[in-house]
Amino acid sequence: MTMVAWRVYLFQSGDLESGRRERETDYMLFHIDPVDFTHDFLDEATAYFPRLRLSFDIPHKLLLITIPSPEHAAAIGALSEETRRDLDSMGHGLSHAIKSYPGGGTRAQNGKGKDADIAFGPRRRAVGERANGNEKRYTVVAEIAISETETKLKRDTDFWLDPLCGNANLVITITASRKLAYIKIDTWQRVNDQAHCTGSLSITKTTQGRVKVTGPLRIPFDALFDRAPTSPAERAISLSVQRLQSLAEAIWEDQGI
Repeated sequence: MTMVAWRVYLFQSGDLESGRRERETDYMLFHIDPVDFTHDFLDEATAYFPRLRLSFDIPHKLLLITIPSPEHAAAIGALSEETRRDLDSMGHGLSHAIKSYPGGGTRAQNGKGKDADIAFGPRRRAVGERANGNEKRYTVVAEIAISETETKLKRDTDFWLDPLCGNANLVITITASRKLAYIKIDTWQRVNDQAHCTGSLSITKTTQGRVKVTGPLRIPFDALFDRAPTSPAERAISLSVQRLQSLAEAIWEDQGI
């Protein structure tokens, strides 16, 4: 296995002059034999590195590993917690009908695949349902962008919405500024064979410490559960302004903002 690694350092104002490193994000690119890759990374019985975030292209023998930052972990935990709180408020055991998959991965028919920052899907599936050779089909996927570029985030969104790849119903992208108390959250769905932004909101904090949220985060019930509601209690998941404030504060705490 041949490895090439990049270490990207993120600097705040004045850091270049002082030589101080604020934080770092690691990306490691491997040229790897498909047999070794399957044994070491994909096979649950033999995988050595089950917790790393992976993107891979088996035909070209390429593997990209991303080591998540603390901000990623904070956003993942807060999104999962706040989503389950809203499901709990509906009753009928709906929060137990959904499973979350931090770092969940999928494999496309073309031999490419990647891990999501966090994914969700119903615990119970139709008999025999499989997606592209992977029995775990995620209905809603979230990607958190701290150091990632907009181009990479768009590629990730396209992958998860592609019927031949992730085949998800909805993608949530959370983009956080490295220096400012600013977070942008978009929802994406497939419309006319293209990824289409179906909702957008922002979260900011003033110099006086006041947090402003431009709207709730709405996840359609059918997108998450992969079925239509069957009772008035079954409604769209809505993360309120207060819940989104909690999510933002979890990220900013780890950023020191």
